Amino acid sequence: MNKREIRKQFDAISDEMLTRIANAVNKTWSAIGYDCFVDDNGRQDESRVFPRDEVWELSIDADRTQVYGDDEEATRFLYKLPWEVRNCPMMIEHCLQFKKYGW
Repeated sequence: MNKREIRKQFDAISDEMLTRIANAVNKTWSAIGYDCFVDDNGRQDESRVFPRDEVWELSIDADRTQVYGDDEEATRFLYKLPWEVRNCPMMIEHCLQFKKYGW
């Protein structure tokens, strides 16, 4: 899928659905993020920083958004999108406002 096709499919998603997807992804990160900052000894590692694309991957991988996102319809919609659209920079930047996530 080329960039133009990706952009066309992304632009076809309603603002409401994009907001719902963003809310589901952010709820998921809120639920799982703490565990990502724990070291092998079970202590918080406040030096860790995750770039936006890693937070995206952690949040939508393994159906986590279905478990923690609290919006089944938006999650189904997200997972039905072609991989290239679901993981395009426009989608990630829309849903996750910060470039890096950490303490």
